[in-house]
Formats: sequence, structure tokens, C-alpha cells
Amino acid sequence: MIGDNKYSRYIDTATPKEKINYSYSIYYGSKFYRDWELTRNWALSELKQKKSTEFDLINAVETTIIVDSNESALLFSRWYDELGKKKVPVDVLLLLKRFEVTKKIYNRYDENFRPKADASFTNLNNYINFSVILLQAFQLTRLLPFLNGFLKVNDIIVSNVESIQKGHSAKIAEYVLKREIDLIKQIKSKGNV
Repeated sequence: MIGDNKYSRYIDTATPKEKINYSYSIYYGSKFYRDWELTRNWALSELKQKKSTEFDLINAVETTIIVDSNESALLFSRWYDELGKKKVPVDVLLLLKRFEVTKKIYNRYDENFRPKADASFTNLNNYINFSVILLQAFQLTRLLPFLNGFLKVNDIIVSNVESIQKGHSAKIAEYVLKREIDLIKQIKSKGNV
């Protein structure tokens, strides 16, 4: 599926090692939307082979985000709790700005959200977690930078969907992709596209 359509320019299995270039795009109109939708549906079909029911999806997202043995997972867990209290942590925007430059989410950061010397950016769970955070931040604030970042992080998730492990990671990845599709359809139905 990857590489079959216009949208696939933003889907690349070399991510996050290689940065997707969003700087200039030709306008393809409704063809772009159809290609985006095909790409997302392909990713969802890949994830469905790895997981769950709709009940499992809701339960997984309502209980937690993916916590593993890296500092960023703990940070995302704290942000998730704060967002649940209807408060967007200031640091979310700072990490989003860093992500916009590098298109990478590292497992360790210093206090200025610069990656530590021994940090790695290959843990897909960090991208899935950051997608959850950006989705919540956008739903809470309706600020477009959160939506923009959410879409870009999801491009990385879709690019690597075949590498996502069965279980909780697949459930959360499916959840964020389904919410992305819902959001874009909602925006499109209002004629804002």
C-alpha cells in the first residue's frame, strides 16, 4: 500500500530515521483526501489484525497511555493526567515545536526538551503516546498547531504500522487513527477544507 498514491509522499517506512518533508505540496484537492483516507484505512486494517474490540479500544485509552521503561513515557503519562483535568501542560507546546523541527520523539530530554546525548528516537510507543497527547490538547483547545502535529505524528505511525507490536500499542494506535479520521470527516463536513 505504501507508495501507491499521492498522499503516500508523506508515508515512508524510513521514518522516523528520515524526516518527512512537508515544506511544499502540490494541491491535489479531493484526490488528496481520497488517497489520505485509503492510506489510513489500510493502516487500520493492519492494526485490526493485531488487536481487539471497540470495547477494548475505549478501555485501553481511558485507563492509560503506553508506559514502558523510558523517561518520555513517564512524561506523557503525567501530561495525560493533566489533560484529563482540562489543563494543557505548557511543555506540550514546547515538545511540539521541537518535533516540528526534527520530526522525532526521543525517549529522554533535558529540561529544555533537547534530546539527551544518549537518547533514542526509534520507540514507536513514544509517537503513539504523543499522538494521544496532541489529540487531547486539540480537543481541549481547538488550536490548529496541535491538530497539525497530530496529523504529522500519525503519518509516522502509519509509516511504521507493520512494526507496531500486538496488544496495547496496536489498540492505542488504532484509537488515534480512528479519531483522526473522525476529526477530518467532521472538518470536511463543515466545508472547512
